[in-house]
Amino acid sequence: MHARHGRKISLVGWSLGGLHARELAKLEPDLVRSVVSLGSPFAGSMKATNAYRLFQLLNRSNSISKSLLSLLRRLAVLQHSRRLRA
Repeated sequence: MHARHGRKISLVGWSLGGLHARELAKLEPDLVRSVVSLGSPFAGSMKATNAYRLFQLLNRSNSISKSLLSLLRRLAVLQHSRRLRA
């Protein structure tokens, strides 16, 4: 697209495609205008997401209970192991 039109491109990726879009943007930053990733995994604190802020708002709480935090960690491990098998 860039070669054809001479303009920077916007990349949109869902799930693993979001990771690919971000990596491509890192490799060719001069060719990419923006990256939109939907439902894509990332590394970092759970508190760094809008989902965490939404959770706080809906539960009117400033912290996640220990049982919920444990469940979220188990789900993350399960999701990671499924990706490794795929």
